[in-house]
Amino acid sequence: VLPPSSVDQATSLSFTRAGASNLALARGNVLELYKIDLVLKGTSSNEAAGDDYQYNRNSVGGEEFDLPMIQERSADANKRPQMHLVGRWSLHGKIMDMIAVRGSKQQGGVENLLLSFAEAKMALVSFDQGTQSIVTESIHYYEHEQLQHKTRNDEVSCTLRADTEGRCVAMRIYDDQLAILPLTTSSDEAKPYTDSYVVDMRGEAGVRGIRDCVFLAGYLEPTLAILHEPVAMWPGMLDTAVDSLVVTVVSLDLVRRSVSTLNSVGRLPYDSRTLVAVPDPIGGVLVIGASSITHVANGTVSCISVLNKVAARGIGVAMVDSIDDSNVSLGLVLDPHACVCAFVGPRAAALWTQQGYCFLLTMDGDGRLVRRIVARQVAGSEPSAETHAPVADTWEDVGVVPSCVAELRVSYDDDSGVSLDSLLLFVGGVAGRSILLEVEDCSSSGAIGNGDATMEIDADFYGESSAVPASISSTKETSEDRYRFTVYDELLGTGPIVAMEIGARSQATSGSEENLELISCAGNEWRGRLHVQQRQIQPEIMASFDVPGAPVRGVWTVRCVAEYNIGGVMQSAADSGSLSSLNDRFMVLSRDTSTAVFSVGDELVEMERTGFFTKGPTICVAELLGCTRVVQVYATGLRLVNASGRETQSIAADAGQEIVGAEVSDPFVLLRMSSGDYVAYEPTANSSELQLISQVPTILGRANHISLFRDTHRVLVSNRDWGESNRDLQVVTEGRDNDDEFDSLYADAKQPQQRRKRLTSLAGNKRQTKKKHDATNSGTALADGLGGPLYAAVLLNSGDLCILRLPDFEPVWTMQRFDSLPSTLIPSLVDIDESSDEPPGMRLD
Repeated sequence: VLPPSSVDQATSLSFTRAGASNLALARGNVLELYKIDLVLKGTSSNEAAGDDYQYNRNSVGGEEFDLPMIQERSADANKRPQMHLVGRWSLHGKIMDMIAVRGSKQQGGVENLLLSFAEAKMALVSFDQGTQSIVTESIHYYEHEQLQHKTRNDEVSCTLRADTEGRCVAMRIYDDQLAILPLTTSSDEAKPYTDSYVVDMRGEAGVRGIRDCVFLAGYLEPTLAILHEPVAMWPGMLDTAVDSLVVTVVSLDLVRRSVSTLNSVGRLPYDSRTLVAVPDPIGGVLVIGASSITHVANGTVSCISVLNKVAARGIGVAMVDSIDDSNVSLGLVLDPHACVCAFVGPRAAALWTQQGYCFLLTMDGDGRLVRRIVARQVAGSEPSAETHAPVADTWEDVGVVPSCVAELRVSYDDDSGVSLDSLLLFVGGVAGRSILLEVEDCSSSGAIGNGDATMEIDADFYGESSAVPASISSTKETSEDRYRFTVYDELLGTGPIVAMEIGARSQATSGSEENLELISCAGNEWRGRLHVQQRQIQPEIMASFDVPGAPVRGVWTVRCVAEYNIGGVMQSAADSGSLSSLNDRFMVLSRDTSTAVFSVGDELVEMERTGFFTKGPTICVAELLGCTRVVQVYATGLRLVNASGRETQSIAADAGQEIVGAEVSDPFVLLRMSSGDYVAYEPTANSSELQLISQVPTILGRANHISLFRDTHRVLVSNRDWGESNRDLQVVTEGRDNDDEFDSLYADAKQPQQRRKRLTSLAGNKRQTKKKHDATNSGTALADGLGGPLYAAVLLNSGDLCILRLPDFEPVWTMQRFDSLPSTLIPSLVDIDESSDEPPGMRLD
């Protein structure tokens, strides 16, 4: 009935083109692709602004703690990110995991998407600009009998992990085996990867019972941190073996296909499940368990932050010296598989728990050594409270029951031209709600450290890339550090459904099935919601009245602004910027034998005396001349009416002729007569009346359908217009001296091939952007002022498609047998290459 609504996986990448900010979401077997656009923040009152939240660190009585704050955004922050759907595809199987991988050299910096499926399969897909769809580049299959060992994959298998430098990808398969897919950047390779292989971690590195793994940054070779349990545990063994987990760091040799163990640390809490890589300058990994968060770096445990009193008493004797009990009062119990964590700063991370709580984790210490991990609640209810109400002064919009988190970096220029880098987080939700938020570090110094601390890094072990700037290692922690969370966009879903019922709408006029609606209760506790689903859009009737006479055959609503005589010149009361907010002024109803006109205001009032034609049916009603006139087309002519309803011009059809169709696009009117001929009108010089266009091409007599459209993006250009706006480019023709024959987008097939030569002017190679318009033609000038030139798309009886430019009906584009195109043709906007010698737009010779 409905597609999957919960988000299972999310990743950010440049998928559609190089440098694009795309977000890929997995909803069961459905893959969705979004693009992140920075749009100007509107000033209209009906536009909801983003919710701004600020997390401020304060100090009272010598004890530091964090308080949530709500802060208004400054006037300079007028751009905000929004998610726009690019495409949705249904796949043959549920997507278990997905990551972004680097594409080949031939793809020009575009990234590909690697998907994993049960039971042990990977698929590499890319985006095709021509069809605006995804294409499968390769499929990697590991469901071989010699790899299964009579054991099926568990729920945490098929997880993908990508090296931070883009050198390889690892996927966990049966038991303790890893499928390694090496990636290549060589221009000689047609594909972005080499042959994959499988590593048995039990035999190669002695690693058994893998729970999670993650790649570490700053190493010369791909380095993997693995959380595993050498001896299988169960709750009855807690008296003898409490700390049973081990973190082992191994290095992958992609050429020799071997594994080397670098270091290992054991005796970690038995309930640890997931690993999170910590960025520089700290490095290492965070080990998240049900009752503790542990930091491991360089083969040592620097800190074990316990989250409740039970964990404080359950940690083994060997790790007592590393216990940090600053978070015991939280009484928090985590489900590591249902928690997501993302770093928002060098020493700060945001943690979303399985109950929808959001915590800000701050790591305090010296250099790579972490002394304590301070957790402060940002959103959600009190974990230990019996009443599950949200905590006062916290941010309910940030609280999401998470399933995944993806980090995006978006760069843009502010009003002053300064380049800004924004950190965005997309938090996918299993409870039907996912959010896109921005995390901003509002502190004077984004780094936290110790003033006397120094760092010595082994360049041979970690590589020179992991050297830490002195400003970070020598900056002292301040009490003004704070983070601001801004929710910009969200995706809503329908699950998980707790209960549902079917009933009729309260305003239903009949008991048919079309008036039934499905009411479902989703979520839990303070995150519960009520969903009302209908089969179709049900308009809310605000008012209704009976219309006497014959049945209504057509309804039009039009706007019209009043004009005033100022200094002998008629001027409109509204400018072009206020036309978008202008309300409708007239409503016209066409019957079989008459027409009724209503004045639109607080209520509809039928106009008795009006300049509209009311003694017969109406063919078309539209706005004209910048919304200063309303044109009404009927069988025997047309009329222009102003804002007061008074007729300003009337044009009658020729004797023996009737109007059977009309196409209106301000400021041109195209009429189809009963004889099959077409008549066109354009505004006069003073732009207050219409005049006949005498030169109408005979090709319109063979037209099957005509549609007027405005080229707002100015994609259609002729050779003449393009040459005038780009005078540093010259078209050189071989064998011809007359260039007037090449004034169209398409030259005749019999004409000789042209070649173009790039000429450098004395002013440089920059293109001229000024366009020259014919000011003597009032129709062309007014059309360009309304948003671009006007064209007529003409579909002939023969199936050919012609595009004519008004008002001269100049042919600018022709395609033979347009009706034979496949139905799957999808338009695509192609980026304009500024270095190309070809003019932009749809210009072909």
